[in-house]
Amino acid sequence: MKKKTLIIGILLLTVILSACAPTSGTAVSETRTVSINGTGKITVTPDMATISVGVQTKHAEAEEAMAENNVAIQAVMDTLSEFGIEPEDIKTSNFSVYPRNEYDNDGKITSTTFVVSNNVSVKVRDLDILGKVLAAVVESGANTVSGVNFNISDREAAYADAMALAVENARSRAEILVEAAGGKLGEVQSINAHISGGGVVYMERAAMDSAMASSEVPVSAGEMDLSVDVSVVYEIK
Repeated sequence: MKKKTLIIGILLLTVILSACAPTSGTAVSETRTVSINGTGKITVTPDMATISVGVQTKHAEAEEAMAENNVAIQAVMDTLSEFGIEPEDIKTSNFSVYPRNEYDNDGKITSTTFVVSNNVSVKVRDLDILGKVLAAVVESGANTVSGVNFNISDREAAYADAMALAVENARSRAEILVEAAGGKLGEVQSINAHISGGGVVYMERAAMDSAMASSEVPVSAGEMDLSVDVSVVYEIK
C-alpha cells in the first residue's frame, strides 16, 4: 500500500511540474537595454591641511636624549595649542629610539649616540594661519617637517556633486543615442560608479626648507579635481 501511494505521489508531482514548464511555442519577452558611460568632474579648493612635524634629539645617553626630546616636543604641542588647534587634531604618527654607532677602520664601535624621534600629524582647519603655524613650530623646536598635504574636509559632499553630474551626463548621452535610433529611454536597470582623482595636494619639503627662515611660510593650496565615472544600463521602451 505504501509503495502504491509513493508511486501515485511521484506521478502527480511529475504532472504538476510539466504543467508549470513553458512550452516550446511560448514567446519569451526580452527587455531591450542600452549601456552608456558618463563622467562628472568638479574642481574644488582645499579648505584644510595636514602637516607632519617632529623633533629629533641625539645624546650619548638614551635617557638624556629622551628628556631633551620630551621638552622640545611639548613646546611644539604648546605652540599648536596657542593657535587654537584642538587636541583631537594632533596625533602621534611615529616615535622611535635607536642607537647610532661609529666604527673605526677595524670595524670596532668607537662611540654610540642615541637618537630619539617623535613626530606628530596635525590637522590645520584654517588655512589662513597655516603659514604662521609652520614657522612657529620650527621656532619652538621642531626640526623635522615632512611636508604639507592639502585636502577638503567634506569629501563626501564633493563626490556626491560629481556623481550627480556623471549620472546626468550618462542619461543625456543615452537619450541622444536611443532617440536617434527611434526608441524611447526607459528606467535605469543597473548602475556602477568609479571614483578617481581627488588626491591630496603636496607642498614638498624642499620648498618648505627654503622658507622656514621667515616669520610666515608662504603656502598656496591650489585646486583639486574630483572625477566620477558611471556605467548605466537603461531600458529601451
